[in-house]
Amino acid sequence: MTPKRYPVVIEPTSTGYSAFSPDVPGCAAAGDTAEETRKNFKEALAAHFGVMPEIGEPIPEPRASVDYVEVRRDRLLRMREGKELLAAPSGRRQPSLWPRNLKIIANLAG
Repeated sequence: MTPKRYPVVIEPTSTGYSAFSPDVPGCAAAGDTAEETRKNFKEALAAHFGVMPEIGEPIPEPRASVDYVEVRRDRLLRMREGKELLAAPSGRRQPSLWPRNLKIIANLAG
C-alpha cells in the first residue's frame, strides 16, 4: 500500500511549535523544535487514524495542496503610501470579519 502524503502546517508558538493538517480536523501536535513537532505530528496522525475506524469515522483523503506566493516589499511600501491600486474582491460581498478598511490588492503582478 502506497503511503498517503498529508500537508502539515508547523507554526512557532510562545512555548515552541504546534502542527496541524488542514485535511485532518482535530489532530494536532506540539514540540520544542520544528523537527520534534513534525515527528510528534506524524505519531499523532498515525494514532488518530488508528482510532477513526473504531468510532466509525472514515480516514480522510489528502486534498489540500501547499504553495507559496511572493509579495515584493517595494509593492507593500507603495501600497502603504497610497500609491498602489486597491480594490475589494469583485462580485463578492465583503465578509463581516474583515475590517471595513481592509482591501485586496487588485494586481500583485509586475
